[in-house]
Amino acid sequence: MYDRLIDERRALAEMVFKVDDTDRLDWDLLQKGAVNLYFKSELFDDAIQSLKDLGYHIIRLRFDSPDHFKNDLSLALKWEEQFGYFPWNDSLDALNDGFRGEPFNSAANAAFCIENFQACVSYDNYMATTLLTIIERTSRDYLLFGKRLIGLIQTNDPNFHRDGLGGTTTHWNDAEWLDSARGL
Repeated sequence: MYDRLIDERRALAEMVFKVDDTDRLDWDLLQKGAVNLYFKSELFDDAIQSLKDLGYHIIRLRFDSPDHFKNDLSLALKWEEQFGYFPWNDSLDALNDGFRGEPFNSAANAAFCIENFQACVSYDNYMATTLLTIIERTSRDYLLFGKRLIGLIQTNDPNFHRDGLGGTTTHWNDAEWLDSARGL
């Protein structure tokens, strides 16, 4: 019985990654949780390009203003197609539902990338934290179906940190993990 359970778990795990995939960036990014922080824009851009090279569907947004971000987020999640209205109306429950459809319906592997995230935090800290939680939880759902969702979050705040995202925390990418790499 125990051997069968181990075989089933191994088969499920290999739906998402093969043993030979452990040297890929997406393996490294998902190993600590789905939400990955970047301070330096060039490292953020490099990670996006690496995921694109691996065949990931890239959704790249920038928080410049609440209305601009809301429209871009609504387009990225195909809001009107999913819900029949546009744009997203600030309901965090609806946002959670939106992530259940897109990019899940369009891609086996997706990266949800947000630049200038400190502006989102300044605008609405609760909404920003909830957005990260939604990405984290949705990523787990993706994994259950053999798909991958990774969140790449670029912030100009080198002290940014969030605990409790779907039972885990945000973490700095390996190149900027040390405070000194972020100028602290």
